[in-house]
Amino acid sequence: MKILMSLLAVLWGIATGHSEPVTEPMSLAEVSRYANAIWYAEGGSWTRFPYGIKSVYCPNRAYARQVCIRTIQHWWTNWQLAGKPGDFVKYLADTYCPKADDPEGHEHWIKNVHFFYKHPGQPPPT
Repeated sequence: MKILMSLLAVLWGIATGHSEPVTEPMSLAEVSRYANAIWYAEGGSWTRFPYGIKSVYCPNRAYARQVCIRTIQHWWTNWQLAGKPGDFVKYLADTYCPKADDPEGHEHWIKNVHFFYKHPGQPPPT
């Protein structure tokens, strides 16, 4: 399916005269793993802001998860278009938990998301 979508994007670009780079979408399993990691890094069920979503009103956890997933997918595409500069989680952290807003929290967020991505369901690092 991914190959078909990539081929269609290339053909569309040729037909319309656009030559924008084609990005590879993140798999649904990987998006889900990142969303789960962010859920835990942001405090899990103990937080007032599920998935750390504060920019929009989220009436429930499921809606917040969808906002989180769309954010991951959006920044995954931007990261690829930027030439994959460094680690994706660090790139995502610049928007999700900006260093300018909370320098110490920014570093902890990166460390925690990496941990929960690599070790789903494990207790957080101390």
